[in-house]
Amino acid sequence: MARVREFTDNKGADIALDCSGVAAAQRQCLEVVRSGGKVAFLGIRSETTSLNIPLHCILKELTIIGSWASTPQEHMEIVTLLRRGMPIENIITHKFDIYDAQTAFDTFFSGKAVKVAINLWEVE
Repeated sequence: MARVREFTDNKGADIALDCSGVAAAQRQCLEVVRSGGKVAFLGIRSETTSLNIPLHCILKELTIIGSWASTPQEHMEIVTLLRRGMPIENIITHKFDIYDAQTAFDTFFSGKAVKVAINLWEVE
């Protein structure tokens, strides 16, 4: 969170995206956005979520949306492959640090990537 505060002059991010479906990552998205910010949950792990929305997120008046680009069945097929030992590197095709976030988005939306990861904590 400190890294996001650093990049945003201590205001918080305008938008945060979670593509993992992991509750801890979803909570981080809720914490790093500014008051009035937007959070999109793009990944799922099951048909329901165990995420409890913290009170401070309600007080920040966040807009929270969900989106899904593949079916739950397709998602579960990927999870099954990973459990059987398929290396995650086969799914994450591009990795960027926070300083290259624009390039990461450009790469993803160009259709040249399957999954793009932006690492907020390690700068290459």
